[in-house]
Amino acid sequence: MTRWRIFWMYFFAVTILLFIGLTAYQSNRYIVLERQIENIETQQWEWIEENKRLIAVIAKYSSAVEIEKKAVAQGLVRVPPENVLQIYVKN
Repeated sequence: MTRWRIFWMYFFAVTILLFIGLTAYQSNRYIVLERQIENIETQQWEWIEENKRLIAVIAKYSSAVEIEKKAVAQGLVRVPPENVLQIYVKN
């Protein structure tokens, strides 16, 4: 065998091993990133569901009837309009 032939055999052997190693590394990175994305999507879904619940609670307490019920339950009384003093301040 000539020197060049041995050189090229080693060159291709090393190149193939590097290719296999880098492919395994990339596959591992892909799997790790895929798991991270799944965790983020799960967390995002939980936040969306929590926001839906909070919006429903806000909508419930946005109605005047519900606010009045809550106020009466806490012992508050409605002030008649003639007892309300409004002050307007010009800029």
